[in-house]
Amino acid sequence: MPIDINLLRDYKGGDPDAFREHMRKRFKPAEWVDDVLKADLAWREAVKAKDDTKKAANKIQKEKIAPKKKAKQPCEAEVAEYKAKMEEVKAIEDSIPQLEATRDQLLGKLGNIVDAEVPVSQDEDADNMVKHLFPHPEGLQLPQPCGTIQYTLPDTKPLTHDDLLWRIGGFDPDRGSNVAGHRGYFLMEAGWLLNQAIINYAVAFLRNREYEDGKKYQCVQPPYFMKKELMSGIAQLEDYDEQLYKVSGKTDDPEGSTDKYMIATSEQPMCGFHRKEWLQEDELPKRYAGFSTCFRKEAGSSGRDIRGIFRVHQFDKVEQFVVCKDDIEESKKMQDQMLEAAEQFWQS
Repeated sequence: MPIDINLLRDYKGGDPDAFREHMRKRFKPAEWVDDVLKADLAWREAVKAKDDTKKAANKIQKEKIAPKKKAKQPCEAEVAEYKAKMEEVKAIEDSIPQLEATRDQLLGKLGNIVDAEVPVSQDEDADNMVKHLFPHPEGLQLPQPCGTIQYTLPDTKPLTHDDLLWRIGGFDPDRGSNVAGHRGYFLMEAGWLLNQAIINYAVAFLRNREYEDGKKYQCVQPPYFMKKELMSGIAQLEDYDEQLYKVSGKTDDPEGSTDKYMIATSEQPMCGFHRKEWLQEDELPKRYAGFSTCFRKEAGSSGRDIRGIFRVHQFDKVEQFVVCKDDIEESKKMQDQMLEAAEQFWQS
């Protein structure tokens, strides 16, 4: 979700320098913060100009036109002056939505606060911090960066997932590609049954978890596509247009004015689940187990994950989604609980 603009406004207690540093840590231009501030200033100046001009028009009405009308004196010049001011107000009002949209579009490009524990790196394979392995290799000290981990593999190399699926007749990638194109596949028999079993087990696993606050996971299956205006508030469409599938068609939109996107994760529609709602603090946290089929254009990178059903365009996923109060410590607590649930799920 986009950050709150007040976090950048120094006169509101915001810290734009902190976000410039966060952008550098993301290897993005820190100048994007300044672009947002310039656009925000233009919007605020327009709002002030509209208010000031409206006050000036009201002053003309009160101090010039009203007394003359009361005295039954001609006031055509004053009325013309008033109308001219109101035309100025209308022109400024008409410009404000575009100024706001420009600012919000630039704001959507800024990343959120980078946690101090997140490694600053452009190579996740080398620098991503590994905290746990299961089963734990003897003599290996953790945590340590992924690129430095070394341990002896078993003498017998396990089969890859695609070899296993092929041997049991669990999927058909050739016919899938013929029907759906690159990276398409059919799940067959044992493969389909296994997929359904894992989904059902994952949902049951989350639903059965107990927390001290008494708030349990609720199952949700969201819509598989979203309105553009909602998706743009969650994803940076400048980047995601290359990864998200766009839905076309005029059945429910004869003018074609509302673009829709297929979801890449249930997290996206879940972000809009409580949109524009007021939640009481005692209702929180709200925990959701979101199941959906997901759609992405990605097809692996440079020879990586090119076999089987990893990095494909369509897949099923069970997602943890938590809505909690706006507090960094509470947010970290929820994140730790979600990580713990994911780790215990795989261990089970």
